[in-house]
Formats: sequence, C-alpha cells, structure tokens
Amino acid sequence: MAPTSQVDPRVLILSRIELLLLNGTKGTDYKPQLAALPLKSLHVVPCETPKTGPTADEASEIICKLVRDRGFTHVLSSHAGLCKDAVPRAAGKLDVQPITDVIAINV
Repeated sequence: MAPTSQVDPRVLILSRIELLLLNGTKGTDYKPQLAALPLKSLHVVPCETPKTGPTADEASEIICKLVRDRGFTHVLSSHAGLCKDAVPRAAGKLDVQPITDVIAINV
C-alpha cells in the first residue's frame, strides 16, 4: 500500500467502512456497484416483502443484532417498504440518526 500521504482521502475513509446492505428483492441490485468500492467489508441481506419476510419489528431486531454482533459502521438499505419501516426502528434502538431519501453518493 502507498504511504498515507499519497492515498486518496476518499479511499482512506471507505477502507474503514463495514457496510450492511439491506437489498430489496425487486428493483435495483446495488451490490455490484458497492463491491467496486474499497470497503473494509460488505454484507448483503435480502429485504423481502412483508408477505414473505419478517415484520418491520422483527427486521429491526435482526438489523440491531447484526450491527451489534458484527460491528457494522454503516447500514444502507434499498427503498423497499420493509426497509423504510425497519431502518428507523433499528436506528432508534441503536440510538443513532438515520439519513433518509439519499438520491446519490458521490465518492
């Protein structure tokens, strides 16, 4: 690895991120784009529809358990309905502020 002074600061920041991605089963699959980033780790969890998957309360408990047990620094979710319900609940349980309605992340 190049000396720190020669490394792009964006790479330094990204290399410290352990990301949990809640990816909807329909629509855009973000894993290929995220896999290209120099993240410390990336773990993908399918975020099913309420008819086939967990309830929002159950999903928020799963998110909290994964964050606590595996030490994820960031959680990113798709716009799936269950994710929109579960992520704010998990954020409240983890005592963190969710950032919603992100339309782009420029690195």
